[in-house]
Amino acid sequence: MFHCPHCGAAIHENEHFCVTCGKKLPIDLDERLKETKQFNKWWFMPIGIAALTLFISLFYFLILQTKYEQAKHHYTLGADYIEEKKYEDALNEFEVSLSYHTSFKQARIAHDFLEIAEEIERGLEDIPALIKDKQYKEALEKIDTFENEFDHLQGQAVNDYLNKLATERDKIELAEIEEKLANSPSVDKLKILLWDAESISNDDGIRIAEEIREEIVDYTFAKASDHLNNNQFNDALLIVDDGLKYASDSTKLQGLKTTIAKEKSAFETAQQERIEQAVTIAEEEDQHNRNDAIKLDHVEVDYNEQGNIIVNGKVKSAATVPITSVFVEYELYTKGNEPFETNRVFVFPEILYPDEDGNFEFTHYDLDIEDTDILVNVNKITWYVD
Repeated sequence: MFHCPHCGAAIHENEHFCVTCGKKLPIDLDERLKETKQFNKWWFMPIGIAALTLFISLFYFLILQTKYEQAKHHYTLGADYIEEKKYEDALNEFEVSLSYHTSFKQARIAHDFLEIAEEIERGLEDIPALIKDKQYKEALEKIDTFENEFDHLQGQAVNDYLNKLATERDKIELAEIEEKLANSPSVDKLKILLWDAESISNDDGIRIAEEIREEIVDYTFAKASDHLNNNQFNDALLIVDDGLKYASDSTKLQGLKTTIAKEKSAFETAQQERIEQAVTIAEEEDQHNRNDAIKLDHVEVDYNEQGNIIVNGKVKSAATVPITSVFVEYELYTKGNEPFETNRVFVFPEILYPDEDGNFEFTHYDLDIEDTDILVNVNKITWYVD
């Protein structure tokens, strides 16, 4: 195959000029057999542009790298200042860092944090005045707002500042608790204040929680003791158990609970004994009222003007309850102990109350007895117990 010795393009044997480069072809066909190419000068343009672009890119990269290194340097200085608590100097360094590298994320976060911190520091200066004016709700709302400012931030410095805000919150809540305690709250309010105080983990919170717990213990002890003195053992135990919910380690309440249990057991035992004794006494009284309730005071025989025999007498109630329908059965007999008449007579009044007297009298009209020395003997007295 023939080629143009000037540009290397393929040619035909009978051609005198190269249709590609336009140059005259050599007459010697052997020279056309060699494939030779000459460098195209038009290639200089894209090569030059590429080289220039590479140079500019490299130069720009070096500039960016230098700025980035400067940004890192100033960021590091700012971080060191934060650790030294020199927040104003740190803020300046972060601003310089961002001037070198506006998209430097760490510097931007640190810068935003310090701006927020600076704003919060100014806001915290209002807290003591709010506490003094007892505006606890407003003070706590400020703390909530400050904490929300850090929601999108992280890091040790952020954690340190959140801890600082937590300390301020504790101060506000402690002040509010102490102010409520000064107003002699009820025991129910004391229990709520105890929960609030227990949520504060510093020494002051622990101290106030213990003071509130002691007040609850003293109140519980006094209230339960009143019920104990009135033999209201179950109520006393309920009060002590409720108090132990808030002071489970109180030896004072634990001891009182043991005492209540013993007193309850002793009282129930004594009460059972009294019941048994009362039942025994009641049974004895019932037997007495049924068997020995009436005592004969006296009985005698007399005569009226017509010579009729009159039997009269008196009985006395020895019962412990009212008795009714008392009857006296007696027998008349002569001096020679010969019985000649029996009778049953009603005692009046019909109801005899304890220690009350009753009388009875009966006139015999149809007895024909010449013996005037008549004797009487009471054989039996009956009655009813209601």
